[in-house]
This record gives sequence, structure tokens and C-alpha cells, in this order.
Amino acid sequence: MKLVVVQVDDPLLDEVIALGDANRKTLGFLPWGGFVQAARRGNVLAVIDEDRVLVGYCLFDLPGNYVRITHLCIKSHFRGRGVARMLVRAVSERHQTR
Repeated sequence: MKLVVVQVDDPLLDEVIALGDANRKTLGFLPWGGFVQAARRGNVLAVIDEDRVLVGYCLFDLPGNYVRITHLCIKSHFRGRGVARMLVRAVSERHQTR
């Protein structure tokens, strides 16, 4: 599995949005524009498998001196494998001063 930053022009962003929408009941609603804005800022990290298939993602914001995770979502059949931990650790390491 590999960690990537999802950019606006990356087709992976559509997969992230679809996964977020599919899990809206537990994550809460985030409009399409929210995903795009976070991707523009570099605030969407994803884990992909060797075939570049989305495993899960973390969408976060950087208000003030904090990191706020808005969405953390892992596909159900990949849960329990440490993917969420990998994403949270990556966000923490990238923003150690917050």
C-alpha cells in the first residue's frame, strides 16, 4: 500500500468523493466543493493498493494552529489493517508544529 496526496486533477479524487458519499451516513455530508477545495490545498491524503485502487483517505483542514480531521474513511474490506493509523500518522508527521 502506498500513501499519496490527492490533487484536483487526479482521477483518484472522484473515487475519494464516491467513498465519502457512500459513507455519508457515518461521516456526515461534505459537498463536492469541499473535497475539491481540500485537494487544492493538498489536504487530502489517500492510501492506494498496488493497482492504484483507493483503500481509504483522510481529508483534513489546518485552522489556526491545529489539524482538524474532517473525514477519515477506509473501505470496509480493508479495515483492521492499520490504514487509518497510517493516514493519521502521515498527517501528524507533515504538520508536527500544529
